[in-house]
Amino acid sequence: MGQSKVDPRGLTIGVAAEAVGTTPRAIRLYEAQGLMPRPERERGNCYRRYHTADLQRLRFIKRAQSLGFSLAEIAELLVLDSEDCTQVQHLARAHLATVDDRLTELRKLRRGLRAILSDCQRATTRSCPILRALGHD
Repeated sequence: MGQSKVDPRGLTIGVAAEAVGTTPRAIRLYEAQGLMPRPERERGNCYRRYHTADLQRLRFIKRAQSLGFSLAEIAELLVLDSEDCTQVQHLARAHLATVDDRLTELRKLRRGLRAILSDCQRATTRSCPILRALGHD
């Protein structure tokens, strides 16, 4: 959004979505899941209207998602008081542990894929070692 004059009635869902780098569908999902308050509706045409506080909340959600927080975890973060850093740290540490577990699993996956690719390069039969490793007859 450039320097154009902002409508004092608020932004439509499409303009708000573009302003924060998301989609109207995602915003509706956040509303349905309680991450976003129900927006005010413009009288007569029922358009949703979003204001500065709504955009700030949407940006928070997008930044949290970019760090891999699930929508459920984001919901927990949204209800915490900004002065209760202990709770926020607890949630962040739990999320970091989940990320570490996923990294461990991905490393195992990489080792397994490298092993079957190596078997494939050494194969002397016409039968594909990768498909055999996966159980394909």
